[in-house]
Amino acid sequence: MDDVELPRPYYSAGMRTWKRNCAAVALMTTGVVANACGGSGSDGVDSDGGCVGARCTEAGTPNPDSGSPIPDSGMRPDAPSPDGGPPPDAGSDADAGVATEAGPESGVDAAPPDAGLDAGLDAGQDSGPLPDSGPVFPGVSPRARLLGAAFGTSFALTSAGELYTWGSNEHGLLATGTPQQPAARDGNATVPIRPPGTEATTFSAVSAGDDHGMALDDSGNVWAWGDNAFGQVGNDDQGNEARTPVMLVGPTGLVDIDGGRFHTVTVDGQGALWAWGANGGGQLGVNDLVDRALPVQVDVSQVPTGLAFATVEGGADHSLALAEDGTVWVFGSDRSALGRDGEAQVTTVVPVFGPSGAGTQLSGIVAIAAGLHHNLALDQNGDLWAWGRGDRGQLGRGVLGHVQLPGLVDTSAFGSRQIQAIRAGGEQSYAILDDGTLWAWGADEFDQLGLGGGSDQTLPVQVTIPMGVADMEAFQDHGVARAANGAFWAWGTGDEGQIGQGLEADETTPVATYGPFGLTVTGVFPARAAHSFVRMSDGSVWSVGARSDLNGNVASGATPILNGVFNGMDVRMIAGSELHTLVLENDGTVWAFGSNANGQLGDGSNNPSTVPVAVDLSALPGGVTIEWIGVGIALSVALDSNGNVWTWGLGRYGHLGIGGFTDSNVPVQVQDNTGSAALSNIVEVVTGEDHLLARDTNGIVYSWGLATDGQLGSTPQDTCASGNSCNQLPRRVCNIGADPTTCTATQDFLGAVNQLAAGESYSAVRIGGQVYAFGWRDFGELGDGMGGGADQRTPAVVMNATNTGPLTGVTHIVGGHRTVYAFGPGGSVLAWGRNSQGELGQDPSGTTCGTLEPCLDLPATIAALAGVTPADLRPGEVQVMLLDDTGTAWGWGENESGETGTPTQDPTVGFGVAAFTPTPLFLLPR
Repeated sequence: MDDVELPRPYYSAGMRTWKRNCAAVALMTTGVVANACGGSGSDGVDSDGGCVGARCTEAGTPNPDSGSPIPDSGMRPDAPSPDGGPPPDAGSDADAGVATEAGPESGVDAAPPDAGLDAGLDAGQDSGPLPDSGPVFPGVSPRARLLGAAFGTSFALTSAGELYTWGSNEHGLLATGTPQQPAARDGNATVPIRPPGTEATTFSAVSAGDDHGMALDDSGNVWAWGDNAFGQVGNDDQGNEARTPVMLVGPTGLVDIDGGRFHTVTVDGQGALWAWGANGGGQLGVNDLVDRALPVQVDVSQVPTGLAFATVEGGADHSLALAEDGTVWVFGSDRSALGRDGEAQVTTVVPVFGPSGAGTQLSGIVAIAAGLHHNLALDQNGDLWAWGRGDRGQLGRGVLGHVQLPGLVDTSAFGSRQIQAIRAGGEQSYAILDDGTLWAWGADEFDQLGLGGGSDQTLPVQVTIPMGVADMEAFQDHGVARAANGAFWAWGTGDEGQIGQGLEADETTPVATYGPFGLTVTGVFPARAAHSFVRMSDGSVWSVGARSDLNGNVASGATPILNGVFNGMDVRMIAGSELHTLVLENDGTVWAFGSNANGQLGDGSNNPSTVPVAVDLSALPGGVTIEWIGVGIALSVALDSNGNVWTWGLGRYGHLGIGGFTDSNVPVQVQDNTGSAALSNIVEVVTGEDHLLARDTNGIVYSWGLATDGQLGSTPQDTCASGNSCNQLPRRVCNIGADPTTCTATQDFLGAVNQLAAGESYSAVRIGGQVYAFGWRDFGELGDGMGGGADQRTPAVVMNATNTGPLTGVTHIVGGHRTVYAFGPGGSVLAWGRNSQGELGQDPSGTTCGTLEPCLDLPATIAALAGVTPADLRPGEVQVMLLDDTGTAWGWGENESGETGTPTQDPTVGFGVAAFTPTPLFLLPR
């Protein structure tokens, strides 16, 4: 697209350039020269600052309106944790046929008659704090604006009222104070960031103009930032952009706010309207065409005395307001959008005509939305009205053309479903229905409808978002939605990071933005492969890492993806191997999906499945439920509420613990060492790669499976596949320092064990505050300072960091693939073993032991976790996740496919480089 000069006689000064679909569009702002002075009786304040107009008392003061989870471990817990209307406008429009540059985000939620302040909130939406002051209107209420979208920038509020921004930082839109941020490239933030200095403020609404942002705090004060060429920030500093949020001096107790292109409009708790910024078209409603750099009261001299306003919307050069009696009012300039039979400009508040034109008034309205040059209004019968420019299909009538008076949108595609909320982007329209579906129509050259086709739509079409939509906002180039579970989705142009995925890339359909905000992590489940699962406080499960239909259909990369495989499940625990995954629900139901060559799905077949199939638990006694699940290589294991162990899948090394080496595609009960009775009273089970350990109520430890590296802690009794040594039935582990060849005969067994851990070819136990390990030594897994060397066949003490004595004060141990983790004194986290991908929480450089890969053979404290109180730690094969007591998840280690969910040295990529230092997941706001 070539540079195009677009005359706008209402602009006050300057040359502006927008980045639009990789083309620069220069806008020469000619015409009226702004008068820096403001104020007249019609402004709502007199020369002395007093109140003037219909909403004031005789004394000159405002006239008040009189109508106004518990971490999952291997231990068994005590309890399971519609088209009519006039013909298209045939008249001329000063802007007809001109491509538009931007469009304000807007929209008001529908509220039924006689609803209170909260009636307009979206179903299922956690809206965060709302002002509790102001009138209660019978048919309408101010909406909770939780999302905002400017040109190239997105804004969001969490359920706790925290402000986040991402995308372009032009004109200071990120509100960070500087053009560069740690999580940004070229001044843009490709992931959500929290503007410094806003941490102590709780916000109830956020909105945006073309290149300025604004937020309403829970005390009804306005904060604004960004471009201020027309005074749109409202801080009396016109011409100087504000790079940090400024609390405005002026009206307080505001209940609604919205950004027009270069102006801002608000309504206070008494139903009075206020505005500031560009006024070349009369969009401030103060009976002149002079810009204002401070808030001024809108001229309501043509409004019936005592009629209060509930909500307000800003268009490009006009403003729209909804009164408490359901009538719609307008001020500004735009032959089509004013809804007044081709009237080109009005500079005070006047009514929008009904569909029959002059002499009628649009009424019975419960929600409004203003786009760039068009408007939407929803009435109390559920009918949706639209008027204004319709050259891109934004009026939803199935035809193109401008309509100067309200006409019905064709909503036949909605069936019996009711509209819950309406929104308008620049040249787009949207509706959220009562079933949570999102529908869009209008311009789509940037895929801003989220339909994936890039073609304009003249009728509503459903947008696909996995979770029900609670709220959404849109701008000319992109859209943002909030799902019912608090997650954020975005689509459209992403060249400045406004999609929020850590990249500067477009998305034709909605994708999950780094989020979900407003939720906390309640469980982390790295798999023994390049993917991980994260459970949120709303029960949803999100995935990061490599894509594979056999591990839950997750997408490649560090971007968290809402995993539909788990929809409808009450997930308690997830255990994933390279090729299959187990899921335990809180009621004890177990599901499995993935590869099934050895029967590891446990459904009685050997057929793989990309969707969850129910594990056959028919062999469990009545009233007994599954309490814990685990996986090995092609092996599944479960612990029931009666203290018995169940296994299914691969049996070649005696994995199943039932005697013999055959596979089983249904769960079988692990036997004791005689093979004639069930192994019983078990409270903890852990799995290595090809071996298992179990601990009973007395602290006695049993082991079975492959034994070639001493990982069973005793002399193996059997020969299995390929001549390897193993135990096909559980046998007791030898005592500390015992002779493994004779301990069985002498009854020299390990006892009083408090906790177990296991990895690929090693095992470890905790007795009190000390740790003992046995098995393969080459990667330092034994923590005894000996590096490589002969395998350790019986438990030996783990030494301290200086190798001067035993490691003491340990309260918890966890086994990784070739690493061991321990919670030490003061909540410190220690680690030892292999460190090839930074799985020990530090750079592998200089960490050597033996002759193999980087490793540490003595415990080392993970410095980055100092001061972090761990609640749960879970390793995958070479990635690690930790959940702290604040609900924040941390990740480190291998990140080639984004499996740690963390940023790396290049935050615009987010994966591909190992994360040597524990870092909070992008999944949560920081």
